[in-house]
Amino acid sequence: MVRMPLPHDAQLNPEKWEAGWEAFLSAVSGRSMLSKILSAGFTHELEAANRQLDQRLHNYRYLLKQTCELEQLMSFEALKHLAHDDFERKWKRAGVSERSEHILGALVAVCSVATNLHDARAYCPELRLTRLSSDGHAFLQLAKAAMLDDASLVPTQPKYVSHPHWDAWVTLQKDSIKSEQEKVAFAGMILLRTKLICHILYFAMETFLGKDPIALIADLERKQKIPPNYWRTSPRLIESVGYEAAKEDAKAHKADFFSRRGQGRAFCSYIGCGNFASDSSIKFPRCGRCFEKMQRQVLYCSRFVDCVHLGS
Repeated sequence: MVRMPLPHDAQLNPEKWEAGWEAFLSAVSGRSMLSKILSAGFTHELEAANRQLDQRLHNYRYLLKQTCELEQLMSFEALKHLAHDDFERKWKRAGVSERSEHILGALVAVCSVATNLHDARAYCPELRLTRLSSDGHAFLQLAKAAMLDDASLVPTQPKYVSHPHWDAWVTLQKDSIKSEQEKVAFAGMILLRTKLICHILYFAMETFLGKDPIALIADLERKQKIPPNYWRTSPRLIESVGYEAAKEDAKAHKADFFSRRGQGRAFCSYIGCGNFASDSSIKFPRCGRCFEKMQRQVLYCSRFVDCVHLGS
């Protein structure tokens, strides 16, 4: 099976990176193959939710807010461009190479910065450069399908962007989702798909009209500061088990905390890989230069040792 391209290639060699995505999306264009990719992505998200449900819930709320705000911005700008800037006529009259330039620029601008959005392209069979740039109609149809009916307000829930194969998988999954972890993983995939589509539409329209889009800034994955008195032994525990036992418990808790922090996120960053560390023998090195460029933790297992920066 064709493998998904890597994020760092988006800036190092955009044409090669896009060719890799074209091959990947072509290979999974059928409903059954796309369903397998989406199910692998769901498993990946679910494993993360099982490990840190509270953190995932926090991330989901933040992602929901971001996606709704972006969808409103994209819709407002698209409505303005269609109504006042003659965007539709200009876009159709432009050549394939010109349309491709702006769509590829949008894909690179977004996917090279945020690895979660890069990987979410696997959820978006409609985001194929050849399709969106061929005659201009596909891009315009996608933009109109993603635009809000009322672009004057930020919605509380984003508009769902439909695609036959994606819809079929979503319908199938809805009947089997029961736990909170499954709900968070499933909803997160929908948000990432919606956010990526809106980003691409917004960036491409803005640059095509000679405007400067608002840059996508990825959040640095910083380690949380330890609160004051975090290691103070609980008075209730001292009262319950005695001072010495409580002290030993606090010592063990502290050692375990720093052990987990030192290991970091011990699973491969890439959808469909499925490798994660169940013991300390599995290594997931971080590519320093990719991190500096993308502002993200990009951890590679042995399947992804072809990263040109790995170990630098």
